[in-house]
Amino acid sequence: MYTTRQGQEFLEVSSKAPDFKDVIANFETYKLWYPNATDTVLYRTFRRNPLYVWRWRDYAFHPRYQLPYLHPDDVLPRTDTIQQSQAERKP
Repeated sequence: MYTTRQGQEFLEVSSKAPDFKDVIANFETYKLWYPNATDTVLYRTFRRNPLYVWRWRDYAFHPRYQLPYLHPDDVLPRTDTIQQSQAERKP
């Protein structure tokens, strides 16, 4: 799972869609829809485990591991600003 500090979540499921490219595309869409949002950094909420030696290549080269890490407990609760702006968009 990926998130902004404000709690907007983006999911990636390894065996099914969406994959990491879709996560990035959804995050870019989020930034376009909410240009006044202050949370414009995408974080990964999962750690690297150095004991998983078979993943070291991914840890070094896959873009998902280049995102900064944010512990899930440090994610702020979502505010109603997104829900309010979605309600304003509806005709």
